[in-house]
Amino acid sequence: MKLKIVYGVDMRLWKHAPFDDKPQPQTYQDLLTYIIKTFEFKDITDFLIKFKDDDDELTTISSLQDFQDAYVSYKQQEKKSLKLHIHDNIKPSIKTEQVQQAQQPQEADDEEKKSVAPDTDQPPIQSKYASAASADKEGNENDTNSTEPSPEEINA
Repeated sequence: MKLKIVYGVDMRLWKHAPFDDKPQPQTYQDLLTYIIKTFEFKDITDFLIKFKDDDDELTTISSLQDFQDAYVSYKQQEKKSLKLHIHDNIKPSIKTEQVQQAQQPQEADDEEKKSVAPDTDQPPIQSKYASAASADKEGNENDTNSTEPSPEEINA
C-alpha cells in the first residue's frame, strides 16, 4: 500500500505491506507514529489527518474505522495511492478562553442597559417632556404647540 502524506508544501511517501481486506489496528498505529516522527509533532493531538472522499471533500480520519473507510474508498476509486492531508489541530489557548469568558458578562450588562426593567423586554420609556426638550434642541423653540407645561400648569 502506498500513501502520500502531505503537510503544507511537504509531501512524503509511506509504503506499507499490502493487506487483503482493510488496514489492521497496528497499521493505523504505525501511520500515526510515522506522522509524529516525520513532521515532528509532540503527540497525536497536535494534528488532524484528512483524505478526499468519493465526493471530493476533505474528510477527517480520527480512528481506525475512519482509516479503514478511507482505504476502502481509495480501493473503490482505483487510485494509485491514498493521499492523506495533515493539518495542525488548533486548540483554543487559555488566553482565548479567558477573553471569551470576560466578554460574556459585559454582553449581559449591555442588554440590561437597553431595557428599563431587567424583567421586561420593553424599550426605554421616554416622557413627553424629553420629546419636547429634543424638539427645542432642533430649533423649535417658538413652537406654540409645545408639550412643555406652562407655569400655570406646574402651579396647578
